[in-house]
Amino acid sequence: MQIKKIHKKTIKYKIRFDNLYDEFDDITEQWNHKFLNKHLCDFDGCDIFIFHYGDEDGAFFSLLEHTGVFRNLPHWHINNH
Repeated sequence: MQIKKIHKKTIKYKIRFDNLYDEFDDITEQWNHKFLNKHLCDFDGCDIFIFHYGDEDGAFFSLLEHTGVFRNLPHWHINNH
């Protein structure tokens, strides 16, 4: 009986966490778009490339995040955590 209560509570918190994470993700994406739109005119005539990567996407993307691959390129780094 006690295990069922704990399991239900765990599921309830998992659903709540997932909803909060989705909300955080939406807010972060809105902020990133506002930031980009505010500064886009500074790059008139330039090529802009946007990369979204993180170590949760696997070894290759972890290397992109942590090894300074872009250190010699003019860039902005927007951290989502």
